[in-house]
Amino acid sequence: MKLRGAKVAVVSLEETFDTKILVPQERNITYNLGKVLFVGDGRCGAQGEKEVPIFVHQGDILMFQMNSVQAGNALFMWDDKPTLILDQGDMIARLRSTTVTTEGFEILGRWLLVEPYLVQPKGGLIQIPDTVEENLRFTELMKYRLVQKGHQCEGGLEDVAIGDEMIVERMMCHRIDIDGKNHAFISADYIYGHVVNDTMSVVE
Repeated sequence: MKLRGAKVAVVSLEETFDTKILVPQERNITYNLGKVLFVGDGRCGAQGEKEVPIFVHQGDILMFQMNSVQAGNALFMWDDKPTLILDQGDMIARLRSTTVTTEGFEILGRWLLVEPYLVQPKGGLIQIPDTVEENLRFTELMKYRLVQKGHQCEGGLEDVAIGDEMIVERMMCHRIDIDGKNHAFISADYIYGHVVNDTMSVVE
């Protein structure tokens, strides 16, 4: 198979888990895993006159996101296997294996990995039941610190450091459990800014 541009052909993989970590029976999965079969030649434009940097490789295990419409349009049969042909920009992370761990997780492209944490309001304490923690991404009590950022994060994100508080569109944060801890991945398109020395820096 010969692909053009920044297309990536992947075959789906099942996620595996560390037996030391208790996995909830009901999980809201917002990502898929796949192994790269083919990558595009990086050429685009009517005459192939433009080149797009290719940063994924054949054999990579990747995390990506897609909806049912994308899945229907992107699914083909190759060598009797259901194969998805997707854009490289949809690849969220490269994994060392089908077990999602901190050590084996590399965020890609224009994606960021953040860690949510709760802050207590000034003037008093508040107790939040564990059962509603998932909904806190919609409240001002939930903040996000940067864990990793992809190498294509530009437009004011170049000077963001690991550990910085990120100002994000909370509704666009997609939860992922890594080593038993809550994280979230989000596109750079939904980063509003970050906090520097207690001052808000807005991304242009």
